[in-house]
Amino acid sequence: MVSNSGKQRTTGWVDEMKSVTLTLSYAEGGFHEIDKATRDISGISREQLVDMDKHSDGSCVLLYLLSGGNTDHLANVLDEHSAVIESVFLSENGAISLFVHLKPENPLTELLEIVERYALVLEMPISIDDDRMSVTVSGSEQMLQQSLEDIPDSVEVSVDRIADFTAGGHSIITLLTDRQREALETAIDMGYYERPRRTTYEELGVELDCSSSTANALLREAERRIMMSIKDR
Repeated sequence: MVSNSGKQRTTGWVDEMKSVTLTLSYAEGGFHEIDKATRDISGISREQLVDMDKHSDGSCVLLYLLSGGNTDHLANVLDEHSAVIESVFLSENGAISLFVHLKPENPLTELLEIVERYALVLEMPISIDDDRMSVTVSGSEQMLQQSLEDIPDSVEVSVDRIADFTAGGHSIITLLTDRQREALETAIDMGYYERPRRTTYEELGVELDCSSSTANALLREAERRIMMSIKDR
């Protein structure tokens, strides 16, 4: 294990694709406001960060796998939290997941920008243990070393493992067809998953240029694929 104390980094990597497993922890107790907000809620914990993406405006979308029982308290916290643009709970076959859209300017957005800047491959899902995340990224020697140097000082990082890159694995979003992803993103943008719901299948159909029944089917299949993928991981 190699600490980032004093920004000292591992050297000697060969000039080829490598996978690096990192343990990241944030000195302030959470990578974004939701970490802090959910830490003190008993009965609910975040097991995995199943998928995430950064929008062009700097906001980020996260999909968590949760464990625990009643999510009502967490739902109320998220509804009232100033950092949350939107949050949705999904439940199928005993699996509970949380979709949350966060405002820009948080440490997690900074880390996503580093992944994007150096064209790294981020392996999902990400395991969560309290306020630590185990993250595996892949890229060239030069890009990986430069990306480590860009990690902000507020994030503590250690390099746990370096291995040859092996192609494989996929982000959950790649399980969806282009049309299913379009339907899901449109539904989110139009407030379909908000409480109370701000749109209908008829309105979604108009936006997607399809019938209301087709909009319904696209969303249901997208949700089914996401939930089954979470269950199988």
